[in-house]
Amino acid sequence: MKRYIQFLKNKYFIAIAIFTIWMTFFDPYNLRTQWYLNQEIIRLSKQLQFYQQINEQLRKERQLLTSSKAALESYAREYYLFKKENEDLYLIEWDSTKTLPWKEAPSTICR
Repeated sequence: MKRYIQFLKNKYFIAIAIFTIWMTFFDPYNLRTQWYLNQEIIRLSKQLQFYQQINEQLRKERQLLTSSKAALESYAREYYLFKKENEDLYLIEWDSTKTLPWKEAPSTICR
């Protein structure tokens, strides 16, 4: 018992204990803050990968649109509702709260 008390009174042990407590709880960059910052880095790197994939898809789409007139025309017709002079364009809007007939379960379609 006396040995433990003598060990606790050691100035090096006291200095290391105070330093450890200070760095763990009171320092602006304590362990909790470091953990949160690490989680933020992980989240941002996942977000970076996502945006890099989107960027690559858009780059391929742009390359396709600049290389082919037919692809450019189909893109304009699909996304911007372009049409030729003598064509009529009919838009069919589905109610988003209801399921589409071809997306229903087969048991509900075949009666």
